[in-house]
Amino acid sequence: MDLCFLNPVLCAFDIETFSFLTTIPENAAVINGTTVVMKCRTNDTREKIFWRAPTNEILPKKISNGERISREWSRICYVNNSLSGQHDLIINTTMSAGTQYVCQEGPYANSSLAGIAELVVLGKYIIYIVISR
Repeated sequence: MDLCFLNPVLCAFDIETFSFLTTIPENAAVINGTTVVMKCRTNDTREKIFWRAPTNEILPKKISNGERISREWSRICYVNNSLSGQHDLIINTTMSAGTQYVCQEGPYANSSLAGIAELVVLGKYIIYIVISR
């Protein structure tokens, strides 16, 4: 979601003085095994973007420290930072990947300034149970 487009006041800062997220991740519901992109962009190319999953009970809460992905998360995701200010989290979904994702500037950023999105992962198959009497 492009915050500058939705609310130009958010982007009316002196770019030399303030850094802020210009794009935050959006909620998504996907089928298990698909790839999803959680977009996170900043106007400050010097700022590190941290990714975390505060509600995941299976994997550790910290996904990325702004430089690299934690070992546990590296099997299902990576950060695409090929463009200046871009810190998109690319997730190859598994059933354990369904959780809340947070991108934030710096390790201790105020959660109100962070981008938060829910990822719901659906199974590939529907099981029908027929009960006969």
